[in-house]
Amino acid sequence: MIVRWVVAVLLLSCIVHAQVVQYAGPNSLGPFRLDRKIPLSKIFEEVGKPATSATGVTCFRSKSNVAFLQLSPQGDAYDSYRIAGFALISSFPNCIDRTVQVTEADIQNWKTEKGIGLGSSEADVLKVYGRPSAVHRITGNAYRSVIVGDYDTKTGRYSNQVRPELGDKVFAYAPGKNNDPRGAVFGIRGGLVVWIEMSKSE
Repeated sequence: MIVRWVVAVLLLSCIVHAQVVQYAGPNSLGPFRLDRKIPLSKIFEEVGKPATSATGVTCFRSKSNVAFLQLSPQGDAYDSYRIAGFALISSFPNCIDRTVQVTEADIQNWKTEKGIGLGSSEADVLKVYGRPSAVHRITGNAYRSVIVGDYDTKTGRYSNQVRPELGDKVFAYAPGKNNDPRGAVFGIRGGLVVWIEMSKSE
């Protein structure tokens, strides 16, 4: 769980040089929200109860196999209240080292509060959320951590498999001033959104 939150922080740490005044990114993705406390149990009511009670990242895929979801609690994974603190949805498998549960929920059509979802154009992202804190090209092992299990903790290396599904660039919206914990990243491939990550720290 600690590793997962370190990854989330690293995904946003590359943009600390930008003088972010106010968070301008999305606040919701389907039932997941950054601007209020939503228990994971509430989201599980929609996507289905996890097959195991394991802590950390829980993974789902749509019945049609076209959308894939990760969910994690905020802060202490063992907190009985377990506030949802991390969500990532993608158009490709994003969990390869654990059970992925099939959900009846229409996760492929989960949108942000401004209508951005998988398949939206990068132009639409810029139109509704404005200029991101940073734009980064995806090269080498950049953003490989989006796929849980692609990193081998024993060898300290990522797999040798090429990951073109991650896209060619990201739009990152950094946390704002006054310890605003919200952050979001849009993965872009061929001008379209192929993954969306949203997280908040304690």
